[in-house]
Amino acid sequence: FDGIQSLDGSDMLHTTLNYFCCHSAQEKETIKQVMRTMRWDEFEIGYASATCNVGANESYASVTVAADNATQAVLMAFVRRIEAAVQAAGVPIHHPRVQPFHSTLGQALLTYPVDEVVGALQTRIPLFTTTPIVVQFILGPDSEFILPRS
Repeated sequence: FDGIQSLDGSDMLHTTLNYFCCHSAQEKETIKQVMRTMRWDEFEIGYASATCNVGANESYASVTVAADNATQAVLMAFVRRIEAAVQAAGVPIHHPRVQPFHSTLGQALLTYPVDEVVGALQTRIPLFTTTPIVVQFILGPDSEFILPRS
């Protein structure tokens, strides 16, 4: 595909829960330990809309699907539980999650007709939200299995 910068090459969607940055190596290890001890029930993710946004360097656009309102509420409550547990372990949360949850599907150069991709996705969202996407595991920053289900 001429103009495609990257595609999420996995066979599953990913959604970032939190950005644990600006921590020491020891703090990162503590965060991992806290997350390994947490238990959670699987939950469903639904999507409401497709969109694109221009990257920080303005040479490409990211194509994303935004989680629906019910999913936003479930994910935010889950993230607040994680942040509270991390803080209880003595690690500060430098950047609490505030932005809406989404999944990035790919990136394309600004010359690529991203608006057509977004339009096509928008018409298909109802098709793939009739079968819920169930979150069954969480991966850490190095793609290691980190958070088991209850």
